Amino acid sequence: MFLKGKNILVLGLGKTGQAVIKKMKPMAETLIALDDNAHADIGNIRELGVRVVLGPDARKKEALDDADIVIASPGIPASHPVIRYALEINVPVWSELELAWSLLPRAERKRTIAVTGTNGKTTVVNLLGHILKKNGREARVCGNVGDPLINNLEGSELYRVIEVSSFQLERSNSFSPHIGILLNISSDHIDRHGSVEQYAKIKFKLFAYQNKSSFCLLNRNDAIINRTLAETGIPSQIINYGLNRKRDLNLWYKPGQIKYSLLGKKGSINIEKSMLKGKHNISNILASVAAAKILNLADEEIEQALNTFQPLEHRLEYIGQCRGIDCYNDSKATNPHSTIAALENFNQPVTLVMGGKDKGMDLDDLLKVLNIKVSHLVLIGESKTQILKKLESKDINFKVYKSKTLKQAVDTGLAVTPKGGVFLLSPAFASMDMFVDYKDRGNQFRALVEERINDRRPKEHT
Repeated sequence: MFLKGKNILVLGLGKTGQAVIKKMKPMAETLIALDDNAHADIGNIRELGVRVVLGPDARKKEALDDADIVIASPGIPASHPVIRYALEINVPVWSELELAWSLLPRAERKRTIAVTGTNGKTTVVNLLGHILKKNGREARVCGNVGDPLINNLEGSELYRVIEVSSFQLERSNSFSPHIGILLNISSDHIDRHGSVEQYAKIKFKLFAYQNKSSFCLLNRNDAIINRTLAETGIPSQIINYGLNRKRDLNLWYKPGQIKYSLLGKKGSINIEKSMLKGKHNISNILASVAAAKILNLADEEIEQALNTFQPLEHRLEYIGQCRGIDCYNDSKATNPHSTIAALENFNQPVTLVMGGKDKGMDLDDLLKVLNIKVSHLVLIGESKTQILKKLESKDINFKVYKSKTLKQAVDTGLAVTPKGGVFLLSPAFASMDMFVDYKDRGNQFRALVEERINDRRPKEHT
């Protein structure tokens, strides 16, 4: 094995970095662990005999002395001095995903399903895990969703359903899942990748090392996917899906049903009883059904599993009704495309809470949709000024309010929303300016709304 007896440097000591260290300690000659945070919680890795460097010293090129390879956590940008210098002196820089793949036995790779895209990844990996488990397959959801792949290498006859981010793919050069799924691509992480075009190319790396026995599942309703596909060679079998029937689609949506024609089989699956609502979730179901059919699951098996899958928190989650206003928590919407997808599910007046930490995203398409769907816009977070400046030059059909706190935003939003309307948190921005993460933001929003709720009957999206 390439890594046995090597000097390994691990950059970033969060959950991913610590998992790498624990896995590699028995086989590495030496392990050095670096983190820019002088107060990082490093658990018990010092007790393992690992040299730990924290704070400013973790950015010095001397840390690379004798290193054979760098394993960098997903959040570490290419501009980090250690990564820059490693590349200059031809020391490989890998993601944890690439490392885990190199350690996964070849026999187990044929049971890997990897999902990437700007939005919907977590819903799809959890839905696929649910479908497989409900039908007697041993399956584990892992990757960017929570538990790193490197913690899930043991076990034979195990289906690994892996959520994959662009940050992980950026430093992968052999990862090749048996089934790769690309859900969508929209403006996100431009601060890291530089442009939408570069971001799209990185997403397509999911398929770069596949072969003719592998599968590439693509959402052909996505313009950026279609544009990038035209410029990219795909070595695997392409399965196309989309909401509307077209000649080249293998799966498509017909009201209440998923229709398919792939791998010599045709059929339909009823999704009327599924609790996943909205066009974006129908697209997620299409991708999941495609993978399930490739794995030879019967239509009735897939249908029964779809009907018992519970929607995830913070993803257009219905909270309840307050004074006749339907309230939804879509805190996971950390980019404009997600917020557009959320707004498309409503026909009644929407009061939208929006704003947060900017990642250099294009807002033009979102602002057009706001004019059609939103009656009141409540702004929060550090992006307030940027959004207001954009709105100054626009003809807008909605009223705008600024809030310093989420509590003020909830009070304002519920006060201005008419009975029968929708009150929606779908921020379109990251959360770290005011909150620990999107879950913290969503939990706080839910708690504030629940204090005011007087009717919690289940409600369908319109």
